[in-house]
Amino acid sequence: MLNIDARLRHAAFHRLEAITQQYSNDVPWEAIAEPVQLGGDRFFIASRAIGIFKPKQMPDGILSIKTVVPKQGRINIYLNP
Repeated sequence: MLNIDARLRHAAFHRLEAITQQYSNDVPWEAIAEPVQLGGDRFFIASRAIGIFKPKQMPDGILSIKTVVPKQGRINIYLNP
């Protein structure tokens, strides 16, 4: 059986797969902001204020599902390490 962190990650990425099938690459914040259902509990997969997010139900892990388009003239550190 998966631990709680693995179960939350699995549920989060299952939700993200559904979101990307619906919206492709241009996902509105409202779709990300909807909580994910896991058993009798609900949890969020992102925060508008921070990039790396830790759901309160996740004791050991974190989630990072967002990125930003760099401003003109800046380097995207995720594409150009």
